[in-house]
Amino acid sequence: LTLGLELPYVTKSVEIESSSASDTLRADGIGDAQLLFLVPFMQKGEEKTHVHFGFGIPTGSIREMDRQGNRLPYALQPGSGSWDALWGLTYVGRHQGLSWGSQFEGIYRVADNDVGYRKGTVYHASAWCAGSWSEWVSTSLRLGWTRTGNVRGEDPSLDKTLSPLN
Repeated sequence: LTLGLELPYVTKSVEIESSSASDTLRADGIGDAQLLFLVPFMQKGEEKTHVHFGFGIPTGSIREMDRQGNRLPYALQPGSGSWDALWGLTYVGRHQGLSWGSQFEGIYRVADNDVGYRKGTVYHASAWCAGSWSEWVSTSLRLGWTRTGNVRGEDPSLDKTLSPLN
């Protein structure tokens, strides 16, 4: 059993360009903490599988502002503002100088935050392989996929006419 605690520092930015002007919106700060439990599921020789589960703790801000004092869009906020259920499954294999694996994980938002919205459920999947050619040289290939659900509810401080992100 492995216990993990993560407290990320998050930097998010988006460049907005129109025919008359351009601007960069940016937010950075502490994101949502995560407490994870990794549990070995199956092991056969050099192949291993583990499940993980845990929860996200709403430590990141959901009230970041731009330079003009407008609330930043949902996607640029460092936190979700809600408690989250975290889960996943990871498979890893190895043989001589080769390794491979896959992972599927999700984040489910348990409730609306105190501003009045809930970020969407997130699913991540990835697969990878790697080859070691010597003690100091290796190559790898990774394919990843992410799906993020829509925001439910709304932040009344966001001006929908300013940006499609709102």
